[in-house]
Amino acid sequence: MVSALERRGVTVVDDASKLTLGEAARTERIGGKLTVTYDSKSSTYLDMLHESRHVAQRAEKSGALGAKFSEAKD
Repeated sequence: MVSALERRGVTVVDDASKLTLGEAARTERIGGKLTVTYDSKSSTYLDMLHESRHVAQRAEKSGALGAKFSEAKD
């Protein structure tokens, strides 16, 4: 999943120190790029799936990641 997000231009960071206590993963815009921060030791597949949906939602709004995400709505 990480490589798929990276192919879409999303920056993926494995750094638990950037997450708040109890947070498994986070999607945010940093320096104009979508960034997913996660902890490879505690984040689950479902956590990452949840974050990838946030990426898709933000991409739909901005058109930032190409047509694939917006075509899914049609």
